[in-house]
Amino acid sequence: VADGIKSRASISSAKSATGAVSIQMSDGSSRQLLYPKNPSIFISEENARLVDSTRNVEIRFVVQPDGSVPFGEIAIRPASLLPDPIQREIKKQISEWKFSEDPSGRKGIAAFDYTLEIR
Repeated sequence: VADGIKSRASISSAKSATGAVSIQMSDGSSRQLLYPKNPSIFISEENARLVDSTRNVEIRFVVQPDGSVPFGEIAIRPASLLPDPIQREIKKQISEWKFSEDPSGRKGIAAFDYTLEIR
């Protein structure tokens, strides 16, 4: 992220022999991540300077049946731990993720732990 700042995400996923990443949903099903190839979140140096200690949050998001992730259905908890500019930056990136469609037409919910580590 920036000098002395590192981010880490812990997400339940699997990688196929072809390198495709699938992320586990809360109901136990998996959805393949089509874009980006690997789930990653980047925090700008400018925003990283807004935190002065390590922050641990949970990021929960809805994957629509068509594989899209609506910006408004991404939650960061507890929200008070990350300044709004960082939350917006994270949500914008996740809202650009594209997953495989669900043949049954169901939404999926995924969650992962995210750490913004200050050294």
